[in-house]
Amino acid sequence: ENEVTFQLNQKIKATQATFSDMVINGDSAKDANGFDGLDKAIKGTATDVDGSALDLSTTASITTNYHAFLDLLDEMLSTMDGKPTALLGNGAMIAKIRAAARRASMYQTTKDNWGQNVEYYGDIPLINLGAKAGSNDPIIATDNLGLTNLYAVRLAEDGFHGVSMAGQSPIRTWLPDFTTAGAVKKGEVEMVAAVALKATKAAAVLRGVKISGGVDA
Repeated sequence: ENEVTFQLNQKIKATQATFSDMVINGDSAKDANGFDGLDKAIKGTATDVDGSALDLSTTASITTNYHAFLDLLDEMLSTMDGKPTALLGNGAMIAKIRAAARRASMYQTTKDNWGQNVEYYGDIPLINLGAKAGSNDPIIATDNLGLTNLYAVRLAEDGFHGVSMAGQSPIRTWLPDFTTAGAVKKGEVEMVAAVALKATKAAAVLRGVKISGGVDA
């Protein structure tokens, strides 16, 4: 494998993961080079729904509570101004939705254009945002009490969408210059992008759902 290509691709993946992290957790007050993410943008709004009464931490609790969970999930979706494009969660939360949806015969899968399986709640895709750059920590965290959040977004120009510079790719790369002297060569990856929430009701969150027994702090 070409070492430069390998390193460049790894850096691009890390940059994409950082962007995904900012989409949820971004706070421009803490990072001058960042932007405000969904967690901050919809906190305390009409689409910020409390899910702390729901316990999906075990198989038994899912069987007992899946009706209440799906009812509250549908209630959260009803606060939005249109049908959501996707539900965003961590891997553990997606597994809980899968389990609940199977019990209610609402779970389905299909293959996308690249042959990858896509999971659905009804007809809404379930998206696992993965881990933060350089770690195994999920972008949408589960806290020490076993609580996590589930986000819904309506991707549209008048809803929630990405923003990038006109006339150029969001991600730009510069290869090292091997024609100059020096033992250390530097390449760069730059991403100039953000997100915009044009309407608060184009995004929603089900906050504080219990999906595990938690750990000692």
